[in-house]
Amino acid sequence: LNQKYGVRSVIAEYMKAIHRAVKDLSRLDNDVAVFGKIIRNEIEEDFRFVQRQLKSIALEQLKELIRTKHPRKAEKDVQQVLRDRLA
Repeated sequence: LNQKYGVRSVIAEYMKAIHRAVKDLSRLDNDVAVFGKIIRNEIEEDFRFVQRQLKSIALEQLKELIRTKHPRKAEKDVQQVLRDRLA
């Protein structure tokens, strides 16, 4: 922000808006919560890669669970059940 705007009052205003939005939305979205922790230096920036991997693993396990419960479903039907569960 400093490189783009250079004016302290503008930077402070943007930072307040970002912190407010993170506070309001972090309860609804884990990615926002992680971003908030990163900008507060509560976790390392590289944690987002761990988070991405964990999401991928959880998604694959959920797909496998759906396939186990519905072994005769076609892949497109499994994908639809997955989308419905995540909605």
